[in-house]
Amino acid sequence: MDARITKQRLGNLLSYDWLKILAAIAAAVVALCVFFTTVKTRPREGQVYYVYAYTDLNDGADNLYLEDRLFSQSVFSYDILDVTVETFQRTSYGDTVLTARRSAHEGTVMFVTDIDTYNEDGSVKEISNFKTFVRQNIYGFCNVEKYFSDCEAYLMRFYGANWETAELKKDEAEKCFRDRNTSDKRYRSESKLQAGIVEEYARIEQLRADYLTLMGLFENGTYSLSVCEDESGSEGAYGVNVGGLSGFTGLYYYNDTRGDSTVKTSEAITMLIFDNQNRGADLKFETVSFLCYLAERYAQ
Repeated sequence: MDARITKQRLGNLLSYDWLKILAAIAAAVVALCVFFTTVKTRPREGQVYYVYAYTDLNDGADNLYLEDRLFSQSVFSYDILDVTVETFQRTSYGDTVLTARRSAHEGTVMFVTDIDTYNEDGSVKEISNFKTFVRQNIYGFCNVEKYFSDCEAYLMRFYGANWETAELKKDEAEKCFRDRNTSDKRYRSESKLQAGIVEEYARIEQLRADYLTLMGLFENGTYSLSVCEDESGSEGAYGVNVGGLSGFTGLYYYNDTRGDSTVKTSEAITMLIFDNQNRGADLKFETVSFLCYLAERYAQ
């Protein structure tokens, strides 16, 4: 039987069966897409870290590289699988997008200005976006002092009352890992599961170290609390003032008129922490590590 491939036979095949060939290629592509979608690990709630900036801010040069730097410098624990960085547009559309993000429970932190405007007689003409958000409880934000006390309570779970110096309770850390990640596709084999438990030890140790570092940054004035009234009229600390980071304009800034000049500044920028209730509870304190990174890079 003559089964040689010739130009004539190849031409006939392409002439009469080209549609079947395209259909076969398309079917193969679809099958591959389905396969990789099935085996791919999809981030759960809490495993994506969202950094937002409101419409009153501009992106600095570093904003483009923020995601890459957070991963390359291992700022977050192993269980943060993705980072999303977004600055909302200076239009009503920006508010619409932000509302949609929050409706989908997306958002970890958001930077915003805390600048009140005044009338000529010195009375407040308009309160800042920071105060507006907190007073109207538009998107749901954490009381930062409670957030930090919750972090201490979380650390006590793994270290006990003397959490600053005590040894890690590895059995409790392993239980935490198994409760959260046993069904994770990354840990299908026992060897990978054991490796993940070791990473969990490191995650908790890193959180303790970063939390102690962060408390020191508040003590030395690098950070301060932004205080305002909430929707009930009670005063509380609902933001972290990052204005003490002199190099923060590299990430976000706003334009301020001073005399005859317009300058880029970050002096009145506050970081809000979204209150996502108990969704992704074990990873809600990754913001502690994020604040340590910001201080290391921008406190000049």
